[in-house]
Amino acid sequence: EAGDLSLPEAFKAQAVTARSYTVKHMKNHLGEGYNMCDSTHCQLYTGLGTVSARAQAASDATRGEMLLYKGEPAAAFYHSVCGGRTEDMTYVWPYEYKPYLISVRDGPPGRPHCSIAPGFKWKTKIYFTGLTRLARQAGWLVSDEVASGMRISAWGASGRAAEIEIQTQRRKARVPATEFYHGIGRRAGWQAVRSSFFILLPGKDYVLLDGVGNGHGVGMCQWGAEGMARKGFNYRQILRHYYPGTEVKLHD
Repeated sequence: EAGDLSLPEAFKAQAVTARSYTVKHMKNHLGEGYNMCDSTHCQLYTGLGTVSARAQAASDATRGEMLLYKGEPAAAFYHSVCGGRTEDMTYVWPYEYKPYLISVRDGPPGRPHCSIAPGFKWKTKIYFTGLTRLARQAGWLVSDEVASGMRISAWGASGRAAEIEIQTQRRKARVPATEFYHGIGRRAGWQAVRSSFFILLPGKDYVLLDGVGNGHGVGMCQWGAEGMARKGFNYRQILRHYYPGTEVKLHD
C-alpha cells in the first residue's frame, strides 16, 4: 500500500498507519474463517517478494509503533491523493464516527502538499446513455428510467460531493457520492471517477466531471505525506497532521 512514496519519513508514516489499520481491523472476515483479505477492501498485499527495501527499512525503523487514540489502536484510514483537503469520515461512512478522522487542510491554500502527485487533477466526460446503463446496473434507476441530467445535491466538510442527484423523465434519484464513486469505478474502471472531489459542467448530452484527488479522502493522504516529507517534516509530525488527537507509541 506504499504506492509511489519515495522518502523515508513518508514510508515510516505509511508503515505506522498500515500496522495500526491492520490491528484495528483484524476481525473483518472472522465470519468467513480468516482475519483480513489481501485486496484494497482490507489491506493490499501482493506478497513478501514485492516488498521494497525502503518499505522494509521503514517497517523495521518503526517496529511495534502504532497510532493510538486514548490508548487504543486507531482506525488509520488512508488514501492516495486528497486533492487539497481530507474528508470528515461521517460524510463517507455515515454509520461510524472517529474524532481523529476529520477534515484537515493539506498544506497552504492553493499549494497542497499532494499537488506533486501525478494525476492530481482529472476530467471525465460521462454521456447520459452510459450513465443510464451504469445507474440501472447499480440499481439507482429502474429499467425504464433514462438519465437526462446530474447535479451535486449535498457537499461534505471538505467540499467534496456528498450526494449526487440523477435527473430522469419522472424523478430525481439521489445517490450518496461515495456509492456513486464506487459504483462507477466497479463498472467503468477506477480511473473513470477517481474521487468524489469534483464539480459538474453540463453539456448537451453529457456531464463533465472536473475533479482533483484519488481515493475516498479519509485519513492520511499518501501523496500529502510524501509532500510533507519533502519539506522536512518527520513521520510523527505527518501523522499528527492527518490524525489530530492521536499519538504514536509502542503497543503490544
